[in-house]
Amino acid sequence: MSVSVSTLARVWIKLFIFLAYQHSTVAHSYYTKTVLQFGQDDHSYILLKPDMSPVSEAVSVCAWVKRGSNHLSNYQYWLSYVDQFNKTELVISDTGRFFLFKGFGSRHETDLSVGEWHHLCLTWWYPSLTKIAYYDGLEIGSENTRPGRKFRSSGTLMLGQLHKKYGGGGIKDYHFFGGELLDFNIFSKQLTSGQIHEMYTGGRCSNYTQSFGADRYIAWDDILQLERHGTMNENSVVCQHDHPLPTEVTVAPTEAAESLVISTEEVESSSDESGPQYTDLLEDLELPTTIAVDKATTEVPITTTENSQIAEVFANLVGQEDLVGPKCK
Repeated sequence: MSVSVSTLARVWIKLFIFLAYQHSTVAHSYYTKTVLQFGQDDHSYILLKPDMSPVSEAVSVCAWVKRGSNHLSNYQYWLSYVDQFNKTELVISDTGRFFLFKGFGSRHETDLSVGEWHHLCLTWWYPSLTKIAYYDGLEIGSENTRPGRKFRSSGTLMLGQLHKKYGGGGIKDYHFFGGELLDFNIFSKQLTSGQIHEMYTGGRCSNYTQSFGADRYIAWDDILQLERHGTMNENSVVCQHDHPLPTEVTVAPTEAAESLVISTEEVESSSDESGPQYTDLLEDLELPTTIAVDKATTEVPITTTENSQIAEVFANLVGQEDLVGPKCK
Protein backbone atom coordinates (compact mmCIF):
# COMPACT_ATOMS: atom_id res chain seq x y z
CA MET A 1 0.00 0.00 0.00
CA SER A 2 1.45 3.35 -1.03
CA VAL A 3 0.85 6.43 1.11
CA SER A 4 2.34 9.81 0.32
CA VAL A 5 4.52 11.49 2.92
CA SER A 6 2.43 14.69 2.89
CA THR A 7 -0.74 12.71 3.52
CA LEU A 8 0.90 10.88 6.42
CA ALA A 9 2.06 14.22 7.81
CA ARG A 10 -1.46 15.66 7.71
CA VAL A 11 -2.95 12.61 9.39
CA TRP A 12 -0.18 12.64 11.99
CA ILE A 13 -0.81 16.30 12.80
CA LYS A 14 -4.53 15.73 13.11
CA LEU A 15 -3.94 12.87 15.51
CA PHE A 16 -1.70 15.14 17.55
CA ILE A 17 -4.52 17.70 17.71
CA PHE A 18 -7.05 15.07 18.67
CA LEU A 19 -4.97 13.87 21.62
CA ALA A 20 -4.20 17.45 22.62
CA TYR A 21 -7.92 18.15 22.63
CA GLN A 22 -8.49 15.13 24.84
CA HIS A 23 -5.85 16.52 27.17
CA SER A 24 -7.45 19.95 27.21
CA THR A 25 -10.70 18.52 28.53
CA VAL A 26 -8.97 17.25 31.67
CA ALA A 27 -5.92 19.49 32.02
CA HIS A 28 -7.83 22.42 33.46
CA SER A 29 -6.17 24.53 36.08
CA TYR A 30 -8.26 25.65 39.01
CA TYR A 31 -8.31 28.48 41.49
CA THR A 32 -10.46 29.39 44.45
CA LYS A 33 -12.30 32.54 45.51
CA THR A 34 -12.79 33.26 49.19
CA VAL A 35 -16.29 33.46 50.64
CA LEU A 36 -16.95 34.96 54.07
CA GLN A 37 -19.57 33.21 56.18
CA PHE A 38 -20.97 35.34 59.01
CA GLY A 39 -22.09 33.76 62.28
CA GLN A 40 -25.78 33.77 63.10
CA ASP A 41 -25.42 36.02 66.13
CA ASP A 42 -25.22 39.71 67.01
CA HIS A 43 -21.42 39.71 67.35
CA SER A 44 -20.14 38.64 63.92
CA TYR A 45 -19.11 41.51 61.68
CA ILE A 46 -16.38 43.48 59.91
CA LEU A 47 -16.09 47.19 60.66
CA LEU A 48 -14.52 49.84 58.40
CA LYS A 49 -13.97 53.55 58.87
CA PRO A 50 -13.29 54.53 55.25
CA ASP A 51 -12.94 58.00 53.80
CA MET A 52 -15.97 58.00 51.51
CA SER A 53 -15.29 61.39 49.92
CA PRO A 54 -14.39 59.75 46.56
CA VAL A 55 -17.98 58.44 46.38
CA SER A 56 -19.72 61.59 47.61
CA GLU A 57 -21.22 62.24 44.15
CA ALA A 58 -21.29 58.76 42.61
CA VAL A 59 -21.31 55.29 44.13
CA SER A 60 -22.09 51.69 43.23
CA VAL A 61 -22.17 48.84 45.72
CA CYS A 62 -22.26 45.25 44.44
CA ALA A 63 -21.85 41.79 45.96
CA TRP A 64 -22.82 38.15 45.71
CA VAL A 65 -25.00 37.35 48.72
CA LYS A 66 -26.28 34.04 50.08
CA ARG A 67 -29.12 34.29 52.58
CA GLY A 68 -28.38 32.11 55.61
CA SER A 69 -31.73 32.11 57.38
CA ASN A 70 -35.18 33.64 57.41
CA HIS A 71 -35.27 34.78 61.02
CA LEU A 72 -36.32 38.37 60.23
CA SER A 73 -37.93 38.05 56.80
CA ASN A 74 -36.86 41.11 54.80
CA TYR A 75 -34.98 42.87 57.61
CA GLN A 76 -31.68 40.96 57.48
CA TYR A 77 -29.12 43.52 56.40
CA TRP A 78 -25.61 42.54 55.39
CA LEU A 79 -24.35 46.12 54.99
CA SER A 80 -24.95 49.29 57.00
CA TYR A 81 -23.24 52.67 56.80
CA VAL A 82 -23.78 55.37 59.43
CA ASP A 83 -22.34 58.88 59.25
CA GLN A 84 -20.56 60.71 62.06
CA PHE A 85 -23.87 62.23 63.20
CA ASN A 86 -25.42 58.76 63.67
CA LYS A 87 -27.56 59.16 60.56
CA THR A 88 -28.08 56.06 58.43
CA GLU A 89 -26.84 56.66 54.90
CA LEU A 90 -26.78 53.22 53.31
CA VAL A 91 -28.29 49.83 54.15
CA ILE A 92 -28.71 46.76 51.94
CA SER A 93 -30.66 43.62 52.86
CA ASP A 94 -30.29 40.07 51.59
CA THR A 95 -33.77 40.16 50.04
CA GLY A 96 -33.46 42.96 47.51
CA ARG A 97 -34.38 45.90 49.76
CA PHE A 98 -32.13 48.94 49.69
CA PHE A 99 -31.75 52.14 51.70
CA LEU A 100 -29.80 55.13 50.37
CA PHE A 101 -30.82 58.34 52.14
CA LYS A 102 -34.19 56.57 52.48
CA GLY A 103 -35.60 53.14 51.68
CA PHE A 104 -36.61 51.92 48.24
CA GLY A 105 -36.33 48.87 46.01
CA SER A 106 -38.49 45.87 45.28
CA ARG A 107 -39.21 42.61 47.06
CA HIS A 108 -40.46 39.34 45.63
CA GLU A 109 -41.22 36.00 47.20
CA THR A 110 -38.17 34.48 45.53
CA ASP A 111 -36.04 36.96 47.45
CA LEU A 112 -36.77 35.01 50.62
CA SER A 113 -35.02 31.84 49.43
CA VAL A 114 -32.41 30.51 51.86
CA GLY A 115 -29.11 28.98 50.75
CA GLU A 116 -29.12 30.47 47.23
CA TRP A 117 -26.66 32.94 45.79
CA HIS A 118 -27.97 36.23 44.39
CA HIS A 119 -26.20 39.25 42.95
CA LEU A 120 -27.20 42.62 44.42
CA CYS A 121 -26.19 46.09 43.24
CA LEU A 122 -27.09 49.64 44.17
CA THR A 123 -25.96 52.63 42.08
CA TRP A 124 -26.34 56.39 42.42
CA TRP A 125 -25.08 59.49 40.59
CA TYR A 126 -25.52 62.99 41.99
CA PRO A 127 -25.89 64.85 38.64
CA SER A 128 -28.77 62.56 37.65
CA LEU A 129 -30.25 62.51 41.16
CA THR A 130 -31.13 58.86 40.53
CA LYS A 131 -30.50 55.72 42.55
CA ILE A 132 -31.11 52.33 40.97
CA ALA A 133 -31.37 48.86 42.54
CA TYR A 134 -30.46 45.63 40.74
CA TYR A 135 -31.21 42.02 41.63
CA ASP A 136 -29.53 39.21 39.66
CA GLY A 137 -28.52 41.58 36.89
CA LEU A 138 -31.93 43.18 36.42
CA GLU A 139 -33.19 46.57 37.56
CA ILE A 140 -35.86 46.14 40.23
CA GLY A 141 -36.37 49.74 41.31
CA SER A 142 -35.24 53.34 40.92
CA GLU A 143 -35.92 56.59 42.70
CA ASN A 144 -34.91 60.22 42.56
CA THR A 145 -32.87 61.84 45.33
CA ARG A 146 -33.35 65.45 46.35
CA PRO A 147 -31.12 68.19 44.88
CA GLY A 148 -28.12 69.11 47.00
CA ARG A 149 -28.08 65.76 48.83
CA LYS A 150 -24.67 64.11 48.55
CA PHE A 151 -23.27 60.99 50.14
CA ARG A 152 -21.76 61.84 53.53
CA SER A 153 -18.11 60.92 53.47
CA SER A 154 -17.29 60.44 57.16
CA GLY A 155 -18.84 57.37 58.70
CA THR A 156 -18.52 53.70 59.63
CA LEU A 157 -19.40 50.80 57.38
CA MET A 158 -20.31 47.44 58.88
CA LEU A 159 -20.67 44.10 57.12
CA GLY A 160 -22.82 41.45 58.79
CA GLN A 161 -24.92 43.62 61.11
CA LEU A 162 -27.30 46.56 61.16
CA HIS A 163 -25.74 49.25 63.34
CA LYS A 164 -27.16 52.65 64.23
CA LYS A 165 -24.27 54.56 65.81
CA TYR A 166 -21.03 55.92 64.39
CA GLY A 167 -18.07 53.78 65.37
CA GLY A 168 -19.94 50.47 65.31
CA GLY A 169 -22.34 50.89 68.19
CA GLY A 170 -26.09 50.47 68.28
CA ILE A 171 -26.17 46.99 66.74
CA LYS A 172 -29.80 45.93 66.48
CA ASP A 173 -30.59 42.78 68.44
CA TYR A 174 -31.38 39.73 66.33
CA HIS A 175 -30.85 41.70 63.10
CA PHE A 176 -27.74 39.76 62.14
CA PHE A 177 -27.08 38.77 58.54
CA GLY A 178 -25.85 35.23 59.21
CA GLY A 179 -25.24 34.42 55.54
CA GLU A 180 -22.35 34.37 53.09
CA LEU A 181 -20.73 37.17 51.12
CA LEU A 182 -18.50 37.14 48.04
CA ASP A 183 -16.89 39.77 45.82
CA PHE A 184 -18.22 42.81 47.68
CA ASN A 185 -16.93 46.01 46.05
CA ILE A 186 -17.68 49.73 46.23
CA PHE A 187 -17.12 51.73 43.05
CA SER A 188 -16.64 55.48 42.79
CA LYS A 189 -18.95 55.74 39.79
CA GLN A 190 -22.47 54.80 38.81
CA LEU A 191 -22.16 51.53 36.94
CA THR A 192 -24.30 51.02 33.88
CA SER A 193 -26.99 48.38 33.58
CA GLY A 194 -24.80 46.61 31.02
CA GLN A 195 -21.85 46.45 33.40
CA ILE A 196 -23.99 45.07 36.20
CA HIS A 197 -25.54 42.50 33.87
CA GLU A 198 -22.02 41.46 32.89
CA MET A 199 -21.13 40.95 36.56
CA TYR A 200 -24.14 38.73 37.07
CA THR A 201 -23.88 36.66 33.90
CA GLY A 202 -20.16 36.17 34.49
CA GLY A 203 -21.01 34.29 37.66
CA ARG A 204 -19.25 34.05 40.98
CA CYS A 205 -16.00 32.93 39.33
CA SER A 206 -15.77 36.00 37.11
CA ASN A 207 -12.93 38.48 37.67
CA TYR A 208 -14.77 41.20 35.78
CA THR A 209 -14.84 43.56 38.76
CA GLN A 210 -11.05 43.75 38.68
CA SER A 211 -11.21 45.46 35.29
CA PHE A 212 -12.51 48.70 36.84
CA GLY A 213 -9.10 49.66 38.20
CA ALA A 214 -9.09 52.74 40.41
CA ASP A 215 -12.89 53.05 40.12
CA ARG A 216 -13.12 50.05 42.42
CA TYR A 217 -12.62 52.15 45.52
CA ILE A 218 -13.13 49.45 48.17
CA ALA A 219 -12.16 46.01 46.90
CA TRP A 220 -13.06 42.54 48.13
CA ASP A 221 -9.41 41.55 48.41
CA ASP A 222 -8.89 44.39 50.88
CA ILE A 223 -11.97 43.39 52.88
CA LEU A 224 -10.53 39.91 53.36
CA GLN A 225 -7.50 41.42 55.11
CA LEU A 226 -9.50 43.32 57.74
CA GLU A 227 -10.09 42.32 61.35
CA ARG A 228 -13.09 40.06 61.90
CA HIS A 229 -15.28 39.99 64.96
CA GLY A 230 -17.33 37.14 66.36
CA THR A 231 -17.79 33.86 64.53
CA MET A 232 -16.67 34.11 60.93
CA ASN A 233 -15.48 31.37 58.61
CA GLU A 234 -13.90 31.27 55.19
CA ASN A 235 -15.37 29.05 52.50
CA SER A 236 -14.16 28.66 48.93
CA VAL A 237 -15.69 28.68 45.50
CA VAL A 238 -13.67 26.43 43.17
CA CYS A 239 -13.32 27.90 39.69
CA GLN A 240 -11.73 26.92 36.40
CA HIS A 241 -9.53 29.36 34.54
CA ASP A 242 -12.25 30.18 31.99
CA HIS A 243 -12.53 33.91 32.69
CA PRO A 244 -11.56 35.52 30.38
CA LEU A 245 -12.20 33.26 27.41
CA PRO A 246 -9.63 30.55 26.67
CA THR A 247 -6.98 30.91 24.01
CA GLU A 248 -5.55 28.53 21.44
CA VAL A 249 -3.49 25.67 22.80
CA THR A 250 0.20 25.30 22.13
CA VAL A 251 0.76 21.59 21.68
CA ALA A 252 4.11 20.63 23.20
CA PRO A 253 5.03 17.15 21.92
CA THR A 254 8.03 15.13 23.05
CA GLU A 255 11.60 15.71 21.93
CA ALA A 256 11.13 14.51 18.38
CA ALA A 257 8.69 17.20 17.29
CA GLU A 258 8.38 20.97 17.50
CA SER A 259 5.58 22.89 19.18
CA LEU A 260 2.76 23.95 16.93
CA VAL A 261 -0.48 25.85 16.98
CA ILE A 262 -2.86 24.64 14.34
CA SER A 263 -6.56 24.39 13.63
CA THR A 264 -8.29 21.35 12.19
CA GLU A 265 -9.68 23.52 9.42
CA GLU A 266 -6.14 24.01 8.14
CA VAL A 267 -5.53 20.25 8.11
CA GLU A 268 -8.78 19.37 6.38
CA SER A 269 -8.33 22.02 3.72
CA SER A 270 -4.96 20.56 2.66
CA SER A 271 -4.85 18.37 -0.40
CA ASP A 272 -2.31 16.08 -2.02
CA GLU A 273 -3.33 14.49 -5.26
CA SER A 274 -0.30 12.17 -5.25
CA GLY A 275 -1.71 9.93 -2.51
CA PRO A 276 -4.96 8.85 -0.88
CA GLN A 277 -6.76 11.22 1.50
CA TYR A 278 -7.66 10.19 5.02
CA THR A 279 -9.51 13.24 6.29
CA ASP A 280 -12.81 11.44 5.75
CA LEU A 281 -11.64 8.65 8.05
CA LEU A 282 -11.16 11.17 10.85
CA GLU A 283 -14.56 12.83 10.68
CA ASP A 284 -15.88 10.54 13.42
CA LEU A 285 -13.43 12.14 15.87
CA GLU A 286 -15.71 15.23 16.04
CA LEU A 287 -12.82 17.61 16.48
CA PRO A 288 -13.50 21.32 17.03
CA THR A 289 -12.30 23.73 14.37
CA THR A 290 -9.82 25.12 16.88
CA ILE A 291 -8.25 23.72 20.01
CA ALA A 292 -8.78 25.79 23.13
CA VAL A 293 -7.70 25.42 26.75
CA ASP A 294 -7.50 27.74 29.69
CA LYS A 295 -5.02 30.60 29.57
CA ALA A 296 -3.30 29.21 32.62
CA THR A 297 -2.66 25.97 30.70
CA THR A 298 -0.79 27.14 27.62
CA GLU A 299 1.04 23.87 27.00
CA VAL A 300 -0.34 20.37 26.72
CA PRO A 301 2.46 17.78 26.97
CA ILE A 302 2.15 14.62 24.88
CA THR A 303 3.60 11.65 26.76
CA THR A 304 5.53 8.67 25.43
CA THR A 305 2.51 6.47 26.05
CA GLU A 306 0.36 8.78 23.96
CA ASN A 307 2.94 8.71 21.17
CA SER A 308 2.52 4.95 21.13
CA GLN A 309 -1.24 5.40 21.01
CA ILE A 310 -0.82 7.74 18.07
CA ALA A 311 1.20 5.13 16.23
CA GLU A 312 -1.40 2.47 16.92
CA VAL A 313 -4.33 4.60 15.77
CA PHE A 314 -2.32 5.77 12.78
CA ALA A 315 -1.58 2.16 11.77
CA ASN A 316 -5.27 1.32 11.91
CA LEU A 317 -6.15 4.34 9.80
CA VAL A 318 -3.75 3.48 6.98
CA GLY A 319 -4.55 -0.25 7.18
CA GLN A 320 -1.08 -1.51 7.97
CA GLU A 321 -0.98 -3.69 11.06
CA ASP A 322 2.82 -3.89 11.12
CA LEU A 323 3.27 -0.13 10.94
CA VAL A 324 5.15 1.25 13.92
CA GLY A 325 5.47 5.02 14.11
CA PRO A 326 5.21 7.40 11.16
CA LYS A 327 6.63 5.16 8.45
CA CYS A 328 5.23 2.96 5.73
CA LYS A 329 6.47 0.35 3.30
